[in-house]
Amino acid sequence: MNAKKMYCLIAALCCLTFVSAQKTDSLRYFPAQISLVYPVGTNGVQSKNFSYYFSLNSLIGKVGGLSGMEVSGLCGTVENSAVGFQVAGLSNIVGDGMSGMHIAGVVNIVGDGMVGMQTAGIINIVGDRMVGMQSAGFANIVGDCAKGAQVSGVANVVGDKMKGVQISGVYNCAKTLQGLQIGILSINDTIESGGSLSLINIVKNGAYKEWGLSFADYNNVALSFKMGTPKLYTIYSAGVNIFEDHLWVLGIGFGHRTPIGKKFDFQPECVYNHYFPTDFKNIQYTTATHLKIGFVYRLNEKFGFSLAPSIYLLNANKGKHSNSEFYKTSSFCSLYTHNSNRSQTKIGFGISVGLNINISE
Repeated sequence: MNAKKMYCLIAALCCLTFVSAQKTDSLRYFPAQISLVYPVGTNGVQSKNFSYYFSLNSLIGKVGGLSGMEVSGLCGTVENSAVGFQVAGLSNIVGDGMSGMHIAGVVNIVGDGMVGMQTAGIINIVGDRMVGMQSAGFANIVGDCAKGAQVSGVANVVGDKMKGVQISGVYNCAKTLQGLQIGILSINDTIESGGSLSLINIVKNGAYKEWGLSFADYNNVALSFKMGTPKLYTIYSAGVNIFEDHLWVLGIGFGHRTPIGKKFDFQPECVYNHYFPTDFKNIQYTTATHLKIGFVYRLNEKFGFSLAPSIYLLNANKGKHSNSEFYKTSSFCSLYTHNSNRSQTKIGFGISVGLNINISE
């Protein structure tokens, strides 16, 4: 079962657990209803046969339709479509489509399409399409297409196409992406436009994968791996500083690669490097962020040589090791240095050369 079918099934099962939908045009309209726990209310069991402009449920309520506002202490269920505003302590459930706004302490569920905004403490689920914004403490799930924004503490999932922005604490997923993803792990079948600013960026179609061996003043010998798409990829690097202090250098960053001629590519990158002593004793907080303006000469489809001048910002803090010296890293050209008892800041230029090996399928 593919992701789209699976998440559509989740939404459908959740909705079917609570609702038994009927056609909206068969409903009668009534100004308002008040209930304690369905069917204890002004219209009793008949409330599901009416569409209301205002619905107030002390604990749990069920109505046929909504064209206005519903407030529920625990759970509010609309068996058909809803237009307007729903707020509940635990959950809001709409069997058909929703246009408006959902706010719930735990979960919002829409069986069909959603146009508007959903905010939930735990999870938002839309069975079909969503246009607007979802924000949740744990996850946002759309069975088909989404256009707008998803923000969650853990995961955002779209079964088909995502047009917009996904921001999560851990995981973003869409079959096709047109927009931007920010998180730790992003998985897409295809990225048509935009890209993913994720620590792990997996793309099934049109993926860019490259190994690099580089030599630089700030990271004397380094091995890097790049994954994502040419428009936006993630960089992981590990190297060693041997010309001054002996230091391990671990880096992560993002880059872009585009052809500028028959044999040349433009490859700007931003890489954040962290330095550690090779014996891992007296560790200081020392980092250098390099903005690299790189160029690649392509020998063929697989191999190329790179040259990348860069401008860097180095920050160091000795912490409790105030009597030790700052790490000595190689420097092509230092423009500015500021030292205090515990901290050091440097701005300057660096340069690297390397061999690129493209392993994209």
